[in-house]
Amino acid sequence: MNAAMNETGPGAVIEFALKSQSMKSIPELSSLLQSVLLPLDITAAPCGFISGPRAALLNPFHFTTWPEAWVKIYAENDFLLADLLPRWARASGRALTWSALFEILPPRDAGRRVIQAA
Repeated sequence: MNAAMNETGPGAVIEFALKSQSMKSIPELSSLLQSVLLPLDITAAPCGFISGPRAALLNPFHFTTWPEAWVKIYAENDFLLADLLPRWARASGRALTWSALFEILPPRDAGRRVIQAA
């Protein structure tokens, strides 16, 4: 486990929130987030949306730990607005698993393309 975080679970989330307030750069914040996610076997994650003119960039997130190949597929297929995870986070924010979210997704929802591509 990364020395930046000393546990997993709810305590790690609180510790992350407290430590994130003192981060001075996006790479520093990215590293801290990875230290929370890796012990949970989460190997890739995006952070935030960039809005306005910069949203048209290849990678419209503040940062991702995604493989470059996935960033390219994501951008080329215009998945940003279809991706159900950010849509769920913006609309509800209620915690649930990816598979549970997929189960409640309407059959014709564009978010299914993102999941199938992933």
